[in-house]
Amino acid sequence: LGDFYASCMDLAGIERGGLAAADPHLAMAAAVKDGSSFSRAAGILATFGIWAPFSVSVEPDMQDATRTMLYLEQGGLSLPDRDVYVGREEHQVKVLAEYFNHVTRMFQLLGDEETAARRSATAVVRLETALAEATRRPDEMRDPRSLYHPTRREELAATMGSFDVNAYLAAAGFEGVSVVNVTNPALARAIGVAIGNARGDELSAYLRWHVLRRFAPFLPKAFADEAFRMRSILTGVPKRPERFRECLAIVVDNMSHAVGQSFVRATFGAEGKAKAKAMLGSLKEAMEKNLASLLWMDSATRERALAKLREVDGLIAYPDAWRSYDGLVVDRNSLLGNELRATRFDYERMRAKLGQPVDRADWFVPPTLVDAFYSAERNQMVFPAGILQPPLFDEGRSAAANFGAIGAIM
Repeated sequence: LGDFYASCMDLAGIERGGLAAADPHLAMAAAVKDGSSFSRAAGILATFGIWAPFSVSVEPDMQDATRTMLYLEQGGLSLPDRDVYVGREEHQVKVLAEYFNHVTRMFQLLGDEETAARRSATAVVRLETALAEATRRPDEMRDPRSLYHPTRREELAATMGSFDVNAYLAAAGFEGVSVVNVTNPALARAIGVAIGNARGDELSAYLRWHVLRRFAPFLPKAFADEAFRMRSILTGVPKRPERFRECLAIVVDNMSHAVGQSFVRATFGAEGKAKAKAMLGSLKEAMEKNLASLLWMDSATRERALAKLREVDGLIAYPDAWRSYDGLVVDRNSLLGNELRATRFDYERMRAKLGQPVDRADWFVPPTLVDAFYSAERNQMVFPAGILQPPLFDEGRSAAANFGAIGAIM
């Protein structure tokens, strides 16, 4: 933890390192000449958290929560709202223009001349706009059934046309996969069309941009500042956080369980975890009694509701078994080097889940997270130690006070 944090705080070292850690990935993107080489490069870059033109993940099967499957999900856009690309309202047009200028500036920071940088930015915006037209809005994705489209690999290859999905899956480490859940089939088709319509230099520019966008916060100040300038336009946040806060967030993002252990030792304990678990059990018992007496619920629905409730469990406070980081190399020499190794380490952990039974004890959120939620895919309540803190929860406080605070959220 200390080495990762120190590499982030070493601003002079980051300046001296320049683009050295990013260069191999930028060179890979620059070497793209056609749809086939684009697909292979995109698969390799995905193992380092560069999701273009989509993202992949290993998640529980929506129709069988005991097993995992590979998901192909929406991605490949840099702006948070697909409507900015396709909308015609004044603020949308303005943001898109700002984004074009931002991409141009970033390419110039890489050393591209202004004309070449603007040409590359044009290609990026054009390709992302083509993907945005087929990207679904958040409100269109609320029904889980609309996201479940198990597709055989051969069928997916035909659907995606000029995008070589077989080359991508092999490069991403999923060569043996036979079925993929495609959450947005229309986007899969649009990707194939967009790749087929783009020139090699446009495909290369798109991937170079996504490499640069992913790495910018870990690069010298000129890149990080320009990345934040665009973020400020999108979010309204006026200035970058203090450096120690940025570095803490980076370390938590990459080594959440290691940070979580230190956090739990300082703020929580086994007794607090036992009390929080007991609270959840008591609330389940109360809800079961309530379901049994509801007049408006017919017997068939009641039985299904009770069966689901009995299967609900929780990820409470922190894991019973902490995640190991054995094999992850961290040093004080390169922030981006640490980020790349940690991302690849986590990617391989995700990849290893495919074909295995769903591990219901697997903590997929940081124990330090100040949030709580219900995971419908896992039928689990998630209450990390980060939210089990005063004033919402205090193990030394009366049960009535805790039920009145965190209990209301449960």
